[in-house]
Amino acid sequence: MIVVNAAWRGQRTTGQQRYASEVTRRLLSHPGVVARPARTSANRWLAWTQVQGLSVSSKDEVLVTLTSRSPVFHRRHVVAVHDHFVLSNPEWYSRRYVLTHAPVLKAQLRGASGLVFVSEATRTRHVDLYGGETPAVVAPNGVTAPPLDTVRPWPLGRPYLLAVASADPRKNIDRLVQAYSSLPPGLRRQVSLVLVGGTNSTVFAASQDAVDDSSGILKLGYVSDDELWSLYRGARAVVVPSLDEGFGLPLIEAASLGTPLVVSDIPVFRWIAADRAVYFDPKDVDSIRDGLRRVISDEVVAVDPAAVRSRFCWDDTAQRVLDLSRRLEVAG
Repeated sequence: MIVVNAAWRGQRTTGQQRYASEVTRRLLSHPGVVARPARTSANRWLAWTQVQGLSVSSKDEVLVTLTSRSPVFHRRHVVAVHDHFVLSNPEWYSRRYVLTHAPVLKAQLRGASGLVFVSEATRTRHVDLYGGETPAVVAPNGVTAPPLDTVRPWPLGRPYLLAVASADPRKNIDRLVQAYSSLPPGLRRQVSLVLVGGTNSTVFAASQDAVDDSSGILKLGYVSDDELWSLYRGARAVVVPSLDEGFGLPLIEAASLGTPLVVSDIPVFRWIAADRAVYFDPKDVDSIRDGLRRVISDEVVAVDPAAVRSRFCWDDTAQRVLDLSRRLEVAG
C-alpha cells in the first residue's frame, strides 16, 4: 500500500501545498493508494509527522511526502525535494526556522528510500551535495491554468508588470523595486509594477520593505486564485527576480496564458523557459532595470501556451511519483 502524507492540509496554498494537493488528488485515483490526514493543528505539525513516520510500520506500506512536512524516520519513504535552501542559504530564513527545519531536512534526505525532484536543477544540486545513489525521478510542478478564453484580464486601467512572490529574501523584491524606481518617470507613468504575495515573518529573515509611495508601484498582497489568473492574463510581462529557486511556478503559470517572461538568469529558469524569456542578472539592479525597459518597449519573447501546458502536466507528474513508489513497494 502507498500512504500519502497529508500534513499539508489546512495550510495556506503556496507552491509546495499546490504541488501536494494536485499530485495527491491524482495518486488517490489509483488502487492501493490512501491519504493519511493530519489530526493536529498547524503549530504542532513537526511532532505529528514524526509520530506518523513511526506509525506507518507495515512492510507493505510506502510513505509518500510531497511537502517539507515530513517524518525523519520511516522504513520506506519517498520524499519530494522542492529545494535545499534552508541548508545552503540559512541567512534567508529566521533563526527559529533554521534550527527546527535544517536538521530535519538533512535527516529526511539521508534516510529517504526514493526522492522526487521538482526540477532538473534541484536534482543536479542534490547530486552535487549528497551524490546520486538514492532512486529518484524529476517530477515538476504542473499547470492548473483555466482555458485561455475564460480568463478576463485584470482591469487596472493601464499596462503593468507583475511580480508574484512571498517575503522570502531569496525572491529579491527589494532589487526589483530599486530597478523599477530607477526607470525614467515617463516609463513608470507608462507601465506600473504590481506586486502580489503574502508574508510570513516566522519563516523568513527580515528584509527591507522597499515598497513605499514610489510612483507606479501597486502592492496587492495575497490574492485569490481567480484574481491571480486575471492578473497574469492582463500583465505586459511577469517579472521573476529570484536569486535562486527550486522550480518557478509563476513562470509556467504566466506562460500557460501566453504572458511574456522577464526573469533571473539562473539554471532552473533556463531549464523551464530556455530561449523563451528575457533574462537579467538578479544581483545587478542595472541589469534588472534593462530587462524591465526591454519589455516595456515591447522587446518581448513570445511563449507558446500549448507547449507549456503539455510539458508541465500534473497527470504526468503524479504518474512519475506513483511509478517510483510502486518500485519501492515491489522491492519490499
